[in-house]
Amino acid sequence: MSVNRPLNRGLSYLIDDYIYTNSKCTLYSYITRYIDLLEARPEQIKLRQEYFEISERISNRLKNGYCMVILNIEIDLLFYTYNLEENMISINKDLKDYCNKWDFFFNRHKERKLLKVILPAQKRFLERLFNPHTPLGYKYGIKKRDELPWNESI
Repeated sequence: MSVNRPLNRGLSYLIDDYIYTNSKCTLYSYITRYIDLLEARPEQIKLRQEYFEISERISNRLKNGYCMVILNIEIDLLFYTYNLEENMISINKDLKDYCNKWDFFFNRHKERKLLKVILPAQKRFLERLFNPHTPLGYKYGIKKRDELPWNESI
C-alpha cells in the first residue's frame, strides 16, 4: 500500500491524536510507538495500558461506523509492506518519507502561527506597560520612579 494515494482515514485519525497530544517526537516515531503498543503482548501491562489510553482517545473521535479494528488494520497495512509471494514483511519506506515531509510542513505552519499570535500580544503588552493611563502602565511607572536615584541638588 503506498502513501502516495490520498491519506487513508486510519492515518488521519492517528495524526489527529498526534496533534491533540502535542507530542514532542516526530510523526513517524509516534506511529512506530503506536505499532509497538498495538503488537504488545498481554503480559506487557504498561504497554497495553498506554495502548488502551490512546485507543480510547481515538475511539471517541471515530465516525460513520469506523472502529478501532479497522483503524489498526489500516495502520498495520500502511506501516508494513507485505510480499505474499516471497512470504516477506518489510517496513514501508514511503511512510517514513511522507511523515518527514508532513513534520516539515506542520512545524513550519506551527512557527508561523505562533508568530502571528505572539508578536501582536507582545506589542499590546508593551503598549499597556508604557501607557500611564492603564493600571499596568501606572504601576510600572511608579516602580521605575522608585528605582531612580533621587539626589538633591542645590
